[in-house]
Amino acid sequence: MSDAICTLLLCLFATAPAWSDPMAAEGSVSASSKYIWRGFNLSDHTVWQPSLTFTKDELSLDVWSSFDAGDANRCTELDYTLTRSFDLGPNEATVGLIYYTFPSADTARSSKEIFAGLTRPGRIPVSLTAYYDYDEGDGLYAEMGASIPVSHRDGETIAIAIGYNLHQWREDTGLSHALLTYSRLVPAGEATLRPEVALSAPLSDDFGTELYFGANTSIPF
Repeated sequence: MSDAICTLLLCLFATAPAWSDPMAAEGSVSASSKYIWRGFNLSDHTVWQPSLTFTKDELSLDVWSSFDAGDANRCTELDYTLTRSFDLGPNEATVGLIYYTFPSADTARSSKEIFAGLTRPGRIPVSLTAYYDYDEGDGLYAEMGASIPVSHRDGETIAIAIGYNLHQWREDTGLSHALLTYSRLVPAGEATLRPEVALSAPLSDDFGTELYFGANTSIPF
């Protein structure tokens, strides 16, 4: 089944229109007081997470990594994401593949995931994205979210998301957590800085309450 799904996704990438725009690249670095991923606490220490994204028309390739200050600043995760974006009526859709690697882990050194998402644009964009891990994670994760602008002048935004986990990296299934994030955009020349504070509230006994903060800096090339 997984081979058939991957073949379908590769066909979608192959049928992308001929590239007309030059390739764009953007680098970013995030720092956070904790590493919270889909409700799971992956680290209670400060993490540094640089990434590099290449975009060509509807296609993008992202290389993302995480360095843990509590693990001698070693690279604990290195991921590769291939995404194709396209319009689906008035909505914006994405499909893609994620290849997770864990350089410093003793087991489960890699895993693979496919995903599909749909976003309804507007004053309050609403999105739904589903991720299926057909390797070590062996399960489905879906997330519905909305982004609410607080102040357009200051770039203030409140994002709300609810996660549903069907056996992905866990035995149980059901709603996993709710995430509330406040962020503010700070222009800095060609770069942008976005400080944020987030609260992840459990909707299952497998998860805990997590309050964390950080900032993201991005620079186009």
